[in-house]
Amino acid sequence: MEKSIDFLGCFVSGPSVLSTDSQSSKEFSRGLGELFRSYIWGVNGIKNILKKFQYSDYGSGDLKLILFQFYLNPLTIELNGLTEIGNYKKKECSIGIPIIVTSENFFNQSELGRRQFFKRAILAKLDLLEQLVAKKKIDCDVNKLKIDFENEFLIKA
Repeated sequence: MEKSIDFLGCFVSGPSVLSTDSQSSKEFSRGLGELFRSYIWGVNGIKNILKKFQYSDYGSGDLKLILFQFYLNPLTIELNGLTEIGNYKKKECSIGIPIIVTSENFFNQSELGRRQFFKRAILAKLDLLEQLVAKKKIDCDVNKLKIDFENEFLIKA
């Protein structure tokens, strides 16, 4: 029996700190990381929305994992290595999609603003994915995925 794998997954990196940062700055950053992770994996986290999606509902299996990679307050050197959307990995049937999280777009927002951030950021990245899927001729109905995500997000968020 094949192990069930989530079609839409999350990865969180950071927030990054420098070794020269003060201890209080490092603790503050750690607190931001814990706060953000609660929005992903907490009781009401978006992971609960994302786990409902199955790749088989959107195509033949050319794309089995879309990994949203959240980078919390990344350092400039980290930003230099990121692209708007990752490369499609044919062997793994997967793609990583970086999303930059900052004080301006998330941490300084209200609860509603934070929830809206996830919706806006993920839908914007799915737009990019739709273009990549068309270009690479990957069998995945990203338009249907966007519609389903938006509907599910409205219900649960």
